[in-house]
Amino acid sequence: MACSDAPTDISNDKALGGGLRAAAHSSATFDTDMFKRTRDILLNVTTAIITVLAVVMAIRAFNARSNQSHGLETRAIRNGAIYGTHGHLVGDTTAPVRVVEFFDYRCPFCRRADAAIDTLLRRYDGKVAFVYRHFPIHEQSGAIDAAVASECAGRQGHFFFMHRYLLNYSGAYDEEPWQTHAANAGMKDLAAFEACMTDSSARSAILRDVSVAQSLGIESTPTFIIGDSSVRS
Repeated sequence: MACSDAPTDISNDKALGGGLRAAAHSSATFDTDMFKRTRDILLNVTTAIITVLAVVMAIRAFNARSNQSHGLETRAIRNGAIYGTHGHLVGDTTAPVRVVEFFDYRCPFCRRADAAIDTLLRRYDGKVAFVYRHFPIHEQSGAIDAAVASECAGRQGHFFFMHRYLLNYSGAYDEEPWQTHAANAGMKDLAAFEACMTDSSARSAILRDVSVAQSLGIESTPTFIIGDSSVRS
């Protein structure tokens, strides 16, 4: 069809004008919505990148304070996000950055790293979350029992309190009954905790984490999963 000199029927001009205005409004709304979505995506990506860099720098700083002669060792992994879907999460569940730490309660470097993690959680509240997963390599010093104790505390919603208590406990765990440790960590239902300590399902959770760590080639603690990289300090 081409333009012609034939008389134009203007009887529906008003409706046509209304339709054009509606279409223009719809287009403008669509453009605005698209702009907002694009802006939010870019902001989230930027926030994620900045926060990841902050996490890496904090680990570097921890590494320097520990007087370790070697630097960070990083290794590419596949589908890093899936490793943050299990374990104990501390921080905002909707945070754009989720860092996974494989740790051991009897590892002194894990204790030092935890101070850096605490600082990051406060400084980047809502932007970063940490997921703790077990890798108790110091078996003879009670690391496995400590991991089980934290799992049992988690079943009562007290993982974080038990986690901090165990990391900061300087003596041998077997100096006190585990029920005493639980009470000192603020646990209320001590009978349920004691029953859980002998429950095979609690140990199964530890073995699951150990299996995942071994599949990733992790050999030491703390080791972090950040994005699609594993970072060992």
